[in-house]
Amino acid sequence: MKKLKNTFFCVLIGIILIIIGTIMLFVNESDSVNATQILKEVKKQAIFVDSNNILPDNNDKLVITNGDINVYENAVDNVFNVSAKTPKLKRIVEMYQWHEDYENDSNTSDYDNEEYNNDSPTYSYTKGWYEQVIDATQFEEKGYTNPTTIPYSEDTFISNNVTLGSFCLADTQKNEMDLNSNLYLSNEVVAPANFYVTSEYITNSKDISNPEIGDIRISYKYSEWPDATVLAVQSNNTFKDFLSSTGKKVNKIKMGKSTKSEMIEKIKNENNNNTWMYRAVGAMLVILGYFFFFSLLTSVIHLFSFLESVFNVSMSALIGLLGVVHSLVVIMIAWVFVRPILGIFVVILIVGVVIFVKKKTETNNMNPQQIDVTVTNDSIANSQNVIDQQVVSNNVQSFVTPQSSEQIVNDSSKNTLSNEDSVSLMNPPPLVDDDNVNNNSNHNL
Repeated sequence: MKKLKNTFFCVLIGIILIIIGTIMLFVNESDSVNATQILKEVKKQAIFVDSNNILPDNNDKLVITNGDINVYENAVDNVFNVSAKTPKLKRIVEMYQWHEDYENDSNTSDYDNEEYNNDSPTYSYTKGWYEQVIDATQFEEKGYTNPTTIPYSEDTFISNNVTLGSFCLADTQKNEMDLNSNLYLSNEVVAPANFYVTSEYITNSKDISNPEIGDIRISYKYSEWPDATVLAVQSNNTFKDFLSSTGKKVNKIKMGKSTKSEMIEKIKNENNNNTWMYRAVGAMLVILGYFFFFSLLTSVIHLFSFLESVFNVSMSALIGLLGVVHSLVVIMIAWVFVRPILGIFVVILIVGVVIFVKKKTETNNMNPQQIDVTVTNDSIANSQNVIDQQVVSNNVQSFVTPQSSEQIVNDSSKNTLSNEDSVSLMNPPPLVDDDNVNNNSNHNL
């Protein structure tokens, strides 16, 4: 009964995964179309401006500009008195905890009180630093405990005065900057009670290299960008969002100095990478969902050992193929909705290819039969020619070589029988009258 409940639970999970994957694939295609449309608008409307020369005439226009990043005010964490000359600073809080891992051993199967047990999970427990609290009460094995709360939480701090050339960066742009460097802490950092400061951490661990369960460590990462390129609407000496015709807002910042074409190409590549990444994730969710959904059938097959070896590989291949086909169909349907012309064209093209391949296959299957008939007719024609030539040859000999009447009659009979035997498949042999043969022989003489 427990195995049956687990199987139905897996089926439910499979349905949920299929639904999530389908929605992700559909939304991803819609976003991809919107991104393509936005890039067309950017390419048409955006103008490249000098970041060191702000022109009022460019207000409310979509601009692309680049320049050096300058920070005039540090980003500060007042709780621990940590500051850094950076546009963006992040506090990271971790706690040393127990973590549960498990894997299924599908090689063991037996019967226990008429319950089929195919999955025998193996649990293992390791210690590590984690940012979220792990609830040890949910572990399969008891005897492991973790603290239920972390005394501090992560947070992000933004500098109030960061410029790109003569422009002031907006908070939206500063928040978009990647955290690409670790901050080394100074002696000015204020550690709370029972905490101390190392070069990288604020911690309460007695030995940071050999921590205990419940120990806390706090570290920082920051954005270190020497220069950047911005795509946004100019608003006096700063920037604001560009509202596209799709309703999506655009306000981009990329590290490095780029021209207009280079900036558009970077955004295009980023959109393409995201589209294919979400396509892959959505397809994997659908395929995984089908594997969970068909777990009931798989469990039934496992009951019969003689079927298990045959169906294991074939079932996996078929389920995987079903997931791929499902994903492709969802993508095509999404194209029909968000790209009507292209979507309908692709559907017609696919249908045409399927019909062409089907007709080609049928034609190839018919050709061997037609060739056999042609060969048979040619063989019959050749056989008839041979027979005719033989008859003519014998008749010529009968006029050239002097023979007795008896010999002529005998040869004529032989030729007649020979010809009749050769074409017996086409005409039945005629009845031969001996008296008529003799009369004909005398008449010839």
